[in-house]
Amino acid sequence: FPVTIRDISTAEKPVEVIEGKAIVIATPGMEPKLIYSAIAILDCEYRGNLPYLRADEFLRLQVFSLLELLISNGHFYLDLEGNHPLVQSLLKDRPLLQIEREYRELNQLQLPPNWNLTRISNGNMLQLAASLAERFPFAKIQLSNRDRFLLIRTRIEDTPKLMEELRVLQKYLSIKREKLLKIEREPVDI
Repeated sequence: FPVTIRDISTAEKPVEVIEGKAIVIATPGMEPKLIYSAIAILDCEYRGNLPYLRADEFLRLQVFSLLELLISNGHFYLDLEGNHPLVQSLLKDRPLLQIEREYRELNQLQLPPNWNLTRISNGNMLQLAASLAERFPFAKIQLSNRDRFLLIRTRIEDTPKLMEELRVLQKYLSIKREKLLKIEREPVDI
């Protein structure tokens, strides 16, 4: 390279201004908001395979936010295979295709954005599952991790009813000085 690495931008030491030509190494999300002639993202494979429900979505967001910082005739490199949906959407210049495909898949799997997920723990999950199944026949209730967690899938429009019921249950447990439920909305790892 004709230019040496001068700046490393991290959460602990963000770089905001760069004088002249430079190679900048940055952790995800800490890229200086400048105009670049070349961008290489070297952790796409890793980030796309993280065990989180929305890993692909976060990767796509990072890639497209960095593309906005690239000059019109600049170079862009991703460490993904050529047949990866994100690469294909960039090559075809039709990112909406990937988003629509992902949206259909998530809907078929009853995952966000059309469905909400609620994970509950710290209680008698079998009893709670039976009670919620009776009160909310529209919800998909699943016991997981040896009956230690309850995963509830509800359509967006039905979620407020479930949340109100859980709020009332928490109040009841609090008044009786019993252990409260741990309620997680939209957990990233299921």
